[in-house]
This record gives sequence, C-alpha cells and structure tokens, in this order.
Amino acid sequence: MLFRSGDSVDYTDNIIRDVILNGLYDMDIRREVLGVLDILEKPVNDVVALVESKEMARNALPSPSMSGMSSFQKQRKHPPTTPSQKERERVASCPDCHKEFKLFSEGARGWNETPHKVCIECYRANRRRRRQ
Repeated sequence: MLFRSGDSVDYTDNIIRDVILNGLYDMDIRREVLGVLDILEKPVNDVVALVESKEMARNALPSPSMSGMSSFQKQRKHPPTTPSQKERERVASCPDCHKEFKLFSEGARGWNETPHKVCIECYRANRRRRRQ
C-alpha cells in the first residue's frame, strides 16, 4: 500500500498494545501473553481481555510459588512506619546504667518501630550473657 505525502497514519492502537505488553508486572503472564499467536495483530480490547483473563486465572487458584508474598506486596500492605521528628529526638534514662539514650534509631532496615528499652551497651551486655 502506498501513501501519498498528505496522508496520515494512525499508530495509536499499536502503541497502546506495546505499552500494555511491556507494562505487565507478572513475568508468567507476560510470557504466556507474548506466546499467543498473532498477539501483535489482535485489537487492543482483545489484548486487554486476554491479560485480564490470565490474571483472574492466576488469582483463582493459588499456586505453591505464590504462597510466599513478595516483598513488594508486603510493603504495599504494610508500609514501614517512620517516627516523627519529635519521636526521633526523644531520650530516656537506661534502667540498668542510668545513662541517657535515644529511644529511636535508624539502622540498615530503617527506623525501629518500637522504642528501645535500654541503651545499646546494656543491650549488648545482656545479649552476651544470654548466649553463654
């Protein structure tokens, strides 16, 4: 088919189909959908219906691989709590050594959710005693 210089071509459906297929998060569904014969020739509505049917089938029967929730989904359900600036600055006296310490501290995994009960030195000393 030849086009004249004034003719316009609409690639909207092709672009939408590509965005949908590239945006699939579940790799198993992406693999199945891309394996469908002539997926690039199907109308966009059919592609969306196919993806939705695969997702419904996945959600209907829990498989052993889905028993463990991904860390991404865990974070979506329970976002990590960060104490306010006022909470971060709270100090208390250690019941063992009476030294002042901060109730909240930031570690490799973020801020602690519950306040510390003793200072770090007393905590380490108690832990060493428990191990022996």
